[in-house]
Amino acid sequence: MHIKGTFSWSETLADVSLSIPLKGASAKSVDIFVAETILKVSYPPFLLDLNLSGAVSDASSNALMKEGVLTMRLKKSVAGLWNRLLFDGTAAEVNERRIRAFTHREKRIEEQHKNAKKKRAEEERMTLRMQMDLDQSERQTIEQLKEEEKKSAEDEVYQTIQELQCCTPGQIHEQHLTSNGPPKSMQGKKEEIEEGGDPRTEGKRDTHISSNLISPVDLKLSEEDYDSSNFQESENIASSGISEQRSTRPPRTDTSKVPKPRQLVRVTVKHTPRLFKTPSRESTAKQEQEFITKNRPFLRTNKLLNKDALDISQADPVWLKKKGDDFYMSGDFRSAINAYSTAFEADNSAIQALSNRAACYLQIGESTQCLSDCERALQYLSANPSQFPDQSKFESKLHVRIGTSKCNLGDYPGALQAFERAKALVPTDSNNLLHEIESIKRVREACCLKKQADTKFNDGDIFQALSLYGKSVTTDPSYPDALINRSACYLAAGNVQQCVEDCTSAMHILSHKGKSDGDDSKHSAGQELKTSSTIFQVSVPPPGSSRRRKMVMASFCRRGAAKAQLGDFRGSITDLRSALGLVDPSDSKTAESIRKDIKALKGSLQ
Repeated sequence: MHIKGTFSWSETLADVSLSIPLKGASAKSVDIFVAETILKVSYPPFLLDLNLSGAVSDASSNALMKEGVLTMRLKKSVAGLWNRLLFDGTAAEVNERRIRAFTHREKRIEEQHKNAKKKRAEEERMTLRMQMDLDQSERQTIEQLKEEEKKSAEDEVYQTIQELQCCTPGQIHEQHLTSNGPPKSMQGKKEEIEEGGDPRTEGKRDTHISSNLISPVDLKLSEEDYDSSNFQESENIASSGISEQRSTRPPRTDTSKVPKPRQLVRVTVKHTPRLFKTPSRESTAKQEQEFITKNRPFLRTNKLLNKDALDISQADPVWLKKKGDDFYMSGDFRSAINAYSTAFEADNSAIQALSNRAACYLQIGESTQCLSDCERALQYLSANPSQFPDQSKFESKLHVRIGTSKCNLGDYPGALQAFERAKALVPTDSNNLLHEIESIKRVREACCLKKQADTKFNDGDIFQALSLYGKSVTTDPSYPDALINRSACYLAAGNVQQCVEDCTSAMHILSHKGKSDGDDSKHSAGQELKTSSTIFQVSVPPPGSSRRRKMVMASFCRRGAAKAQLGDFRGSITDLRSALGLVDPSDSKTAESIRKDIKALKGSLQ
């Protein structure tokens, strides 16, 4: 909620000056709004909202902050004295002036945007025009350079043609030899002679030819030797001689070098087995992988798939169970459930995988699924006796898990019966179960007292209900249901402080993660997970279960209501927000009720 700020003002014929002390507000937090007849200055927690008696030009106004004082100078639209700063009129007139000022400011801002957009477009056109002119100038320069080079090359060609027309053919050939030197064949022969002579004349010193015997005059050709007809005749003779030699050559009849035929060899090509019976295509690879991921438990039973293409991760139950054990020990219970499920589908006799899956369900708070798997495993054992060498211990572990699941579901008589069966199956190891059986008996008794107290509370007998809830808490101090319901009794009786304490105690108990089904760190692929029967808190639902979430939500709601009665509105809002985060998304009625309470508490804070 804002506090009205203070100011002082003065005026001249051209402008109005205001001095506003900021009272410790930083420059970053100051927000100024100026319209035709409106001036708003916000510097939290203060707000100054003025409806001016005359019109000002917001574009020509300015502000200066110095030594904690904001000085504003507003330019008057029409020169003259106002004599008073604020407009004095009815509420309707003030509202009309405000609307007109806001409308005028919006139109001016829109016009500024249009002008800026138009100016920006004009600048872009000018820039484009300048770039086009620059490109045109560069193109003209390049064309001019090309034309000059072309003219220079043409002049050189015409000059060369004129020089050739003035010379005879002999002079042309002589110039060619002088510029290029003797032919390469003659150069090679000359180098051979200079290096040591021709090997065909080696040892005949009297026939050695020296390069000095060749006179440069002999290399010159006369006009008769340069006649083109003589060259043409020599070429015809050479070509006719070559064709005659080719025509008289006998055909080749030697077949001694022809290779023998290759031996026949059979090559067997084995293709990688494919799960899908359709051709492999790159365009469908992603869809096929998504199908395998979503339907991994049903790949073996799908008649449209090629079961021979299943790899070890879908076909070998021993490998799958070992993989599930690794997931279980690392705490990844969801992945362990998937591995155990695939192993059991690959081999329906893999009861150890079914039992271990029940342990995983127990760890994540899905007690109903755990109960179903354990009962299914017991049915298989009853139909196939003596399959396991130590079947009694195996059945005992299943009954322990059944009892733990029923405890989590609130069925304490059924849980006690399951633990007693487990104790009867393993008499030598019964000491480990005695503590759990005693705990269940205490919880069962506390549950009976709580139910009696619930009946009294529903009948309106609050003090008798408080007495029974107290006995339930005394029987089992770690029983959160009794504490939560007793807090409701305290709230109804007006003892809000005791309600807060009971809710806090219940949430402290629920904040500890109950160890529903422990395990040892060592196991093998062929063994069932070794399980300890220790139960941390029989009366506390497992983490993540819907029952535990509802208990925590009820504790937050009741403690929030008690704090509101004590005047701790902020603490009450915090608890109600925590409760709102735990509401089931499908329970929109409860969520809406909590939101209304939070809104009402916020109104009380203001």
